[in-house]
Amino acid sequence: MHDQISLPSGGRSICLDVILHMKTITNISIILMTVISCNSQESKSNTWNHHVHIFSQNLLTDLRGEKSGSELIQGPDYLYSNIDTIMSKVIADNIALISTGYGYKKELKSQEELASLIKYENDNLLEAYKKYKDRIFPFIGIDPTESYAIEEVKRCNKLFDKFGIKLHFHSSKIELLNPNEIKIIKPIFDYAIVENIPLLIHFKNHQDDFGEKHINSFFDNLISPKNPLTIIFAHTGGDGIINSKTEETVRTILRLNKEYKQNIFFEISTAIWSKYIKQYEIEDDKKQELINEIGINRILYGTDYPAREFKSYYNLLKYRLKFTDGELNTIRTNSPLNEYAR
Repeated sequence: MHDQISLPSGGRSICLDVILHMKTITNISIILMTVISCNSQESKSNTWNHHVHIFSQNLLTDLRGEKSGSELIQGPDYLYSNIDTIMSKVIADNIALISTGYGYKKELKSQEELASLIKYENDNLLEAYKKYKDRIFPFIGIDPTESYAIEEVKRCNKLFDKFGIKLHFHSSKIELLNPNEIKIIKPIFDYAIVENIPLLIHFKNHQDDFGEKHINSFFDNLISPKNPLTIIFAHTGGDGIINSKTEETVRTILRLNKEYKQNIFFEISTAIWSKYIKQYEIEDDKKQELINEIGINRILYGTDYPAREFKSYYNLLKYRLKFTDGELNTIRTNSPLNEYAR
């Protein structure tokens, strides 16, 4: 086609070279635009698992001696302590990796011993984080009722370039109606506000009557409408399964947060089991209604490994809660933690 262009003598080859060169540039531009587009799509589709535990050998030994909870630790220790093994099993690009020092049995341990053990677990988390910094968002574990807790948070703030704080209200037996306890744990929340540290909270505590009055106390005494925190409520605000208590908790949080305006999310780990158990949980359609009330953009994917495996739990959510592929993709890519890179 180009051979039919009328050109001065000697001009034909120059023009053809220019045309071919321009075509090459155009092709390269198309390729680059495609690559950029693909990379953009990949970055937008980065998946998350917001609840993954790591245990040191010390903690595993301690947990295996427990009557309650030890049944979750099945198989060899490396499944729970070796970060390479954990990362090889994850079906997510990024994980919230949690140090579980608050899980130590307190009996027969002094304050000094407990402080040392908590520090050891958080140092263990730091080493895992250093190895997979591009994939891990670390959450240090503390017991906020202990006198050494705030100093440990401050120590970790110097060690980590980014981190969150995991609080387990059940393990730590947090009593939200006790003014003395509020006074003890409030410095943790104040420090998180000042330093912009996200919180991951197992909210349901050890008390059978946990409910609206406890949640009111949490909002009234520990957080401020003027200083919003990012708060991720583990297990959809419950303690491992969505039941009527979880419904009450979620709806109370949503109602109160209209005034307090915190940056609140609910991760959905261990929200369901493999089979529906009528005496323990609400019906699946009611779970769907609750998720709709929260809003799909504030639901985060999590598994609570080792309590749940990665891929099997994903398939379980799809089967039990009838999530569409689009909804599951939204849940798996939602994360407020992307905003916390330092």
